[in-house]
Amino acid sequence: VWAITIGGQLRHYTGGASWTAYAPDAPGALYSIWGSAANDVWAGGFGGLMLHWTGTTWTQRMAAGSLPYDFNGMWGLAANDIWAVCDAGHIWHYNGTTWSEATPSGTTSTLNGVWGSAANNVWAVGANETIVHWDGTAWSLFSDSPGGGGFRGIYGFSATNMWLVGSNSLIAQFDGVTTTARHPPGWHLLYGVWGSGPTDIWGV
Repeated sequence: VWAITIGGQLRHYTGGASWTAYAPDAPGALYSIWGSAANDVWAGGFGGLMLHWTGTTWTQRMAAGSLPYDFNGMWGLAANDIWAVCDAGHIWHYNGTTWSEATPSGTTSTLNGVWGSAANNVWAVGANETIVHWDGTAWSLFSDSPGGGGFRGIYGFSATNMWLVGSNSLIAQFDGVTTTARHPPGWHLLYGVWGSGPTDIWGV
């Protein structure tokens, strides 16, 4: 298990009572992480910073400051099909060899989270309650609410059972068509959501 921080720290857990600090720290803030295997983990962050873990070492694949926006969220279907979402609606994709910017997402809102049920059914969420969709060919705006709250995270179990979390204690269930609030408004900011199954879900 890997954990990252906005200070660029990388922490690794392999069992036992404690986490191990990996040195040196990353050369910039880290905001997102995803891996397909123990020897294939990606971490993204400030100004386009992108690091890759090979099982023995972290290597820098893109430098901090190489882009005028950050990698805020990351998710992949496989080692050669990974998505990273960014500020101003930018989205990047990794095909197993290189990272490149995807087609325009249909929004300029900051995007924070991404998840998909298949290679042709990927969703990204962000500020202004923005939801954008990838159909296997192009990204398009699904819905937004300018001036509204914001989504920070998305996770799902099927094309019709996804969960979104965000500002003002926002917890909503999304079936690919309709978003249904599942928690009353509050003052908490939820950054992420994950579950081991449809009846065991955590928001933080």
